[in-house]
Amino acid sequence: MKRVVISGIAGGLVMFVWGAFVHMATPLGQAGFSGMADEAATVAALRSTLDDPDPAIHLFPWDGHDAAPDSPEMTAFVERVTTGPTGFLVYQSRGRSPTMTRQLLIQAAGNVFAGLILAGVLCGLGTTCLWRGAATGAALGAFAWSTILIPYWNWYRFPGAFVTAALVSSVVGWALAGLVIGAVLAREDKLEHS
Repeated sequence: MKRVVISGIAGGLVMFVWGAFVHMATPLGQAGFSGMADEAATVAALRSTLDDPDPAIHLFPWDGHDAAPDSPEMTAFVERVTTGPTGFLVYQSRGRSPTMTRQLLIQAAGNVFAGLILAGVLCGLGTTCLWRGAATGAALGAFAWSTILIPYWNWYRFPGAFVTAALVSSVVGWALAGLVIGAVLAREDKLEHS
């Protein structure tokens, strides 16, 4: 158990550092993002129509979910989707502190949690080798990416550049984390058997 915890924490921290590097020093961190042409006008319109005290996801056009397939409401919805615009907006009416301490701590904790899962998988497979750790990490990174980002691209039209950058970041990052986890597990095995 100790070796899983040590290796999982190490792998999670490697992923955290990799994520920081990707977002601060490579174009992958901004892939698919763009600013609004007239942010002030857009924000003013959002403030006048949306007043969610908590973050909410707004899809438009909204189909109402209750419209019968052959109803005028569904016909109008199909027309709005066909002619556009369509969108997916994560919105919160209240601002937040520009300091990122809380978000960074949550991200680090999430990466360590995922690193512990990867370490547990590697131990369960009996994998205490650097390269098998890297391959397993890359595979699990691709698995996680495909279960979340492919649906976001398919259903919500997330930009292809964003989805592709997320794939590279996830696969490379978890391969590096798996490499470190495999190295720590191999070292712990040697210590136990010496």
